[in-house]
Amino acid sequence: MPGKRRKEGSVEVWTSLVEEARKAGVEVASNTVGLWRRTAHGLAERLDEVLPVSDIRDLIVYDTPTVGGGLAAGFYEASRKSLVAGIDSSRTRPLPIGLNYVSFVSGVLVILEPPPPGRGPGRVEPMADSVVLPETGDYEHVGLELDLDMFSMEAGALQLASGKYSGLIRGLLMDGPLVDPPSLVSSARRSEASLKAKAEELARIRAVSLAGLWSRGVVVAGFVKRARGRLVAGFLEEVEGFEFLEDVPDSLLALILRGVLEERFRALGACRQSVRGLIVTRPVPLDSLSDRVPDAIIYEGLLEEAGFHGARFYTSLVVPGGCAGNLRRPARVEFLARSLEEARVEAVRVASLVEAWLVPGAWLPSPVLVAHRACTIRSREGGKLLREVASRYALEALHGESDASPLIDIFS
Repeated sequence: MPGKRRKEGSVEVWTSLVEEARKAGVEVASNTVGLWRRTAHGLAERLDEVLPVSDIRDLIVYDTPTVGGGLAAGFYEASRKSLVAGIDSSRTRPLPIGLNYVSFVSGVLVILEPPPPGRGPGRVEPMADSVVLPETGDYEHVGLELDLDMFSMEAGALQLASGKYSGLIRGLLMDGPLVDPPSLVSSARRSEASLKAKAEELARIRAVSLAGLWSRGVVVAGFVKRARGRLVAGFLEEVEGFEFLEDVPDSLLALILRGVLEERFRALGACRQSVRGLIVTRPVPLDSLSDRVPDAIIYEGLLEEAGFHGARFYTSLVVPGGCAGNLRRPARVEFLARSLEEARVEAVRVASLVEAWLVPGAWLPSPVLVAHRACTIRSREGGKLLREVASRYALEALHGESDASPLIDIFS
């Protein structure tokens, strides 16, 4: 007999729910428009305090070299002619194989040749590992250890970049923050001693490798594709006169800034095919946001111990391709500098690198896009394949054990 249809409630209830959904949608739209207008007005009034440079013309880039170009123009042209690198890592969820759970981790360092956005031949340095977990497979128990194993891939890629490729690349973009995850070491310090030691060593490798490249003139940055939270907006809100940023998330702040800046850029002729302006905010020191990025202070302490005196991590918001049609995908960047004034220039340099290697439509710099695609293990297809391969090899190993035949069903 045909299966029974699940009852979804009465027509009267659903009619009422649809009407309530309509009212909720209208209210949300009204609140968002009000927030947008209030913020746009406030940013227009105090734009000079939000930008990293005092002269807006220093944020204009050109597709062809221009005599007398501003700050961003020089950085942009240099980035277009240089080799750049991208780094990312990935892992599967714990997969049941026999009596244990196994997670597969991967990492990659990609080296891209100009011209942007990396259409020339590139090089890939792949890394992979497998982690056999306790038979419980309890994610809460093994999650921290898995994160450490995954980020060891990035630490290895950074060591390779700072060693083998340090004299070749002029830019390096991490897929994700530089201090990533922002509380990994802090969490590990509350765990068992072995995990604490491993986390601190990975943080040291990561910090020193990044600073080593940066100190040799390489543009080093973390590119955060989803500008969630209020790292920048919350910091600015504490400054007198920026109370209008209350309740504004970073993603909305960046998009509103795009609209305000584009009006200024158009007046300067900087929003057309061969000329465009960069959308980037003034930098914020990460160690001032220790409640949300507690590991920033730990990283800076590791840099001080390694001889990189005064090095600090900063963050800014960007809208890649904001003058070229990007209406909805802001990002956040992290980078190193020794002072706020140096960080203001570095913010422009990082934004120029992002813009020079931008993939139109995707609104991502190609080193980030390529690295992500190269190492990401799709959870369903990839996980299923790896599980089948591991099970087959387990069966093959069992066939060589004469007294282990009853165990074969476990892996079948």
